Amino acid sequence: PMTSKRLGMHPCDCVVIEDTEIGLQAAKRAGMKCIVVPNSHTKNQNFICADFVVRTGRILSIHQLRKMSLLGY
Repeated sequence: PMTSKRLGMHPCDCVVIEDTEIGLQAAKRAGMKCIVVPNSHTKNQNFICADFVVRTGRILSIHQLRKMSLLGY
């Protein structure tokens, strides 16, 4: 929430990109949406609460985020 305050945004309007279960949990506790891009060390962690889990960050363009309905504009 501190980052969203600094940006002047509501947490539900923020999208966090994470690669760990603990990072995902922190984003969700803050009321933010979360995309998980697991790495070789975290690929077996529990990402059930993620809004999306993607194999690579290469698809995370603004266009793709809009398509995922994660950006409201």
